[in-house]
Amino acid sequence: MKIFTVYLIWISQPFDTSLDNNVMRFESITLQNFQAHTKLTVEFGKGITTIVGATDQGKSAVLRALRWVCLNDLSGTDFVKEGERQAKVTLTVVDESGRQTTVRRTKSKDGSLNTYHLNGEEFKSFGTGVPTEIRKVLQLDEINFQSQHDSPFWFNDTAGEVSRKLNSVIDLTIIDTTLSKVGGQVREKQERLKITKERLEKTVSELKTLEPDKSRIDDFKTLNQHRKELAAKEETLHQLETVVEGISANQVEKLTCRAQEGDHLLALARSVATVQVTVTGLTDLLESINQVDLVTPPPSFAPLTQLWDEVSQKEKEREALEDLLSRIEETDRINNRQIGSVKTAQNRLAQATKGKECPLCHRPFQSQ
Repeated sequence: MKIFTVYLIWISQPFDTSLDNNVMRFESITLQNFQAHTKLTVEFGKGITTIVGATDQGKSAVLRALRWVCLNDLSGTDFVKEGERQAKVTLTVVDESGRQTTVRRTKSKDGSLNTYHLNGEEFKSFGTGVPTEIRKVLQLDEINFQSQHDSPFWFNDTAGEVSRKLNSVIDLTIIDTTLSKVGGQVREKQERLKITKERLEKTVSELKTLEPDKSRIDDFKTLNQHRKELAAKEETLHQLETVVEGISANQVEKLTCRAQEGDHLLALARSVATVQVTVTGLTDLLESINQVDLVTPPPSFAPLTQLWDEVSQKEKEREALEDLLSRIEETDRINNRQIGSVKTAQNRLAQATKGKECPLCHRPFQSQ
């Protein structure tokens, strides 16, 4: 009686971050001179592929050949079919874009030939592992395979073994590293919190110690404000003194100018007196001319000409004197206005300094 068994082949990809993330799907596998098969091709479905057959018909050989290509876990050459020189297994995979990749594993009966081929590129001297380039294409490990005699997945394994296998799917060291970093940050924050609390307590204690001095601080602020106001008033007083000094200096300058103009006026007055004497002599001369007999020769006109020139010159000096008098009168009016301004400034200075002390000598200001 034939006994029929069923093999389910479901290939899933591990979460191995060291490999490429481009997911490959197994399309077919071809066995040549591998155990009972001279040549057999199995095409995989997109989900689960089921192999059904009688006992000892080579169903396990398909799974064993798949493991051999993906894991290189068969030692020796007993799997080479009796009477053949070498065994060959070809695995075809396709990526998400539909591009096919071929992986071929070959080994001779005498061990002289032991190679991998990836799309025709040959790999040798890879030991008991799988060449890195092929591992990146297949992206499979021991965790992806389970045979009929294996115990239920992870149920009979020890906690350490389950952790090891789980770590091959998901890097659990990330959790340990993260927990370690979080713990370190928590300790750091707690230490900083402790230091902050100590500083806060110290600050509160210092504030309590300084509480009696709060009124002194307020008095100091008030005194500082008064100092600023006094400095502003002193600046105003200095500006006022500068104005008074300027007015006084201007007054002295104008009085000096007035004195000079008075001297010039006096000189012109003396010149006018001289002109009047000359005019008197000229008048007497004219009268004497009128009394001269026509028979007698006329007197010389040279003195008359000279006197006329002098009269013309004195007339010009008289006009200049009149102009100077007008300027003196205008200067007197301006001087009177300046004297009024000086008196007003002196009154303002007296009002501003009344009852106060000089900031330099600390003596009371004298009333004007």
